[in-house]
Amino acid sequence: MTKVLIVYATDYGNTQKMAEAVASGVTSVPGTEVAVKFVEDVTEDDVIASDGLLKKGWKLPSIMVRM
Repeated sequence: MTKVLIVYATDYGNTQKMAEAVASGVTSVPGTEVAVKFVEDVTEDDVIASDGLLKKGWKLPSIMVRM
């Protein structure tokens, strides 16, 4: 199972909606598990447990990395 963590920062909720839409697409890939978290709620363990990380929000650079 591939685990993807989507981390977002938002002031008005729009970026959260986009993160949830991305998560919906990610879960459509067989064998993929996704977690969506607000940046302040992410722990070191969340990052370590992830195979991929997507950060989204004007306060965060939008990148995807393979761990």
